[in-house]
Order: sequence, then C-alpha cells, then structure tokens
Amino acid sequence: MNYTEFAILLASAPAKYAFALVVSITAYFLIVRKRILSVFDPLLFNLIFASFGAAVVLFLFLTGEIQRYFFLQFCATEFLYLICLVAIPRSHKDKKLEDRLLTTPHSRRFLQGLYLSSAHFFSEPNQRLRCWRNSLIL
Repeated sequence: MNYTEFAILLASAPAKYAFALVVSITAYFLIVRKRILSVFDPLLFNLIFASFGAAVVLFLFLTGEIQRYFFLQFCATEFLYLICLVAIPRSHKDKKLEDRLLTTPHSRRFLQGLYLSSAHFFSEPNQRLRCWRNSLIL
C-alpha cells in the first residue's frame, strides 16, 4: 500500500480512524500516565507518536487491510514495549544542582578553567581556520 492508497482509504472511513486514534491514545495514556512528569517530558511526545502509529495499524485492521496474524504480532510487540517501559523504576531523586557544590574552592577552579578553555576555544574560530588553511596551502 502506498501513500495514495492509504489516503483514499482514510478518506473513505474517517470515523474508523477517529475511533482507532481515540482508542490508542486512551490506552497508551492509561498505561504510561504515571511515568509522565510534565508537558515537556520527552516520554509524552513518545506516547503521542506511538499512539498515532498504533492507530494506523488498528485502523488498517478495522478496515480489513491487514491480516489478523500481523495485527496480533503488532499487539504483542507493543505490549512487550509498554511492559518494559512500565517495569523500569522511575528515579525519585531530585536532580537539581545545589549552590553549595559551586562554591567549594575545587569546583570554582574547575569552572574558571572551563570558562577560560571554552573562551579560548570559541574565540575567533574563523581566524584560526584561515591560519590552518593557509598553512596547508603553503
């Protein structure tokens, strides 16, 4: 099936696709909802895109375009994916950088060195590139 055939199929049965989309988004959200921390969580985008992909397969199954065997294989792989996603424990630690870590003498020296080395590395990169090219030409 190419894109044109899929578009024609989608135009002929938009209610089935809407049903498949609602079912897949609801199922994915109910399974993964406790793992999503905010709207900006990358897992939320993964959930949205995976549910759109699952909706296409469900839509093709509802319209009779794919065999039951392939649909069941897809369901098995998605089930294993979601089980593994839910089975991995979520970290409960706050990953905030504390101010006291930045005020120790050792970390201050490290940050100063990091600043100086990055300033040297990123200052006037075109001039260094020209010098390097000229040395190759000569």
